[in-house]
Amino acid sequence: MRVAVTCDDLMPVTCHLGRARLFLIYDVTDGKPVLVEQRPNNHAARSRRCSKAPKKVKVHHDHADVLAAVADCAMVVARGMGKSIAEDLAARGIKPALIDRDLRPFEAATCAAAGRCLKDGGLCECEDA
Repeated sequence: MRVAVTCDDLMPVTCHLGRARLFLIYDVTDGKPVLVEQRPNNHAARSRRCSKAPKKVKVHHDHADVLAAVADCAMVVARGMGKSIAEDLAARGIKPALIDRDLRPFEAATCAAAGRCLKDGGLCECEDA
């Protein structure tokens, strides 16, 4: 299974997908992650600071750059992400996964691929990725 993990400085997993500088791409086989690539998150430069308060008008902005960066992945792991990017990922068959604690990226890839360390819900109500 190919898993993308959000990251800024290779440790730990970035809290919000939209502001992560990198996606670390792992191939997880038999529970063992192998880092195969680092990809830039070009969306991060345009990302706004998250506001937990819901907006009066829902704005669905373009996630094409994020979706292209993780198109070959089965799962994207982050500490947080907006509802609209989670929906866009799921619509393309990519599972959005939120982890429930600080983990190093390879640990997050391992846990998420095994269905462990995941938050139940918890998507951000912001208008960001």
